[in-house]
This record gives sequence, C-alpha cells and structure tokens, in this order.
Amino acid sequence: MCAQFLVEKLELFLSNLLFFTEKNALRLEGEPLAKLQDVCDQTKNLIEYTNRGGEGNQMWQIEREILYDHLLQEYFEIIKEISSK
Repeated sequence: MCAQFLVEKLELFLSNLLFFTEKNALRLEGEPLAKLQDVCDQTKNLIEYTNRGGEGNQMWQIEREILYDHLLQEYFEIIKEISSK
C-alpha cells in the first residue's frame, strides 16, 4: 500500500473518530470516550509518521499497515464494548 493511499484511509478513519469524539455522536463519557480519544491520537500520530516517507521500503509498508489494522481492531472492540452495555 503506497503512503498516499494509506494516509487517505487514515484520514477517513480519523474523520470518523473525530465525529464520535468531538461531536460526541454516541453520547459517550468516561472510559469509552477516553479510549476513542486515544485511538484518535494514535491515528493522528500514524498519519504524521506515514507522511515522513520511507515508502520504498517493504518493511515500512508492512509496519504501517499492521499499525493501521491494530487501530481498526481497537476501534471495533471499543464499539462492541459500547453496544454490549
């Protein structure tokens, strides 16, 4: 996955996170909100990290894809936790 495509995916994901956290669309508070805000911050950091380059290196690509997958997994675990309450 090229850096530009990954950044676009991350920015789309980030906009979703910002909607839930800043607009508080799910009326979250306490731990679930804090967890989503943490995922939001991690996503912002990954965008910055990805924009710094190194795209030609296959390990670079794999590393960022793994980080992105981890963020998505964490996001869906939080949503699952919220919906099960």
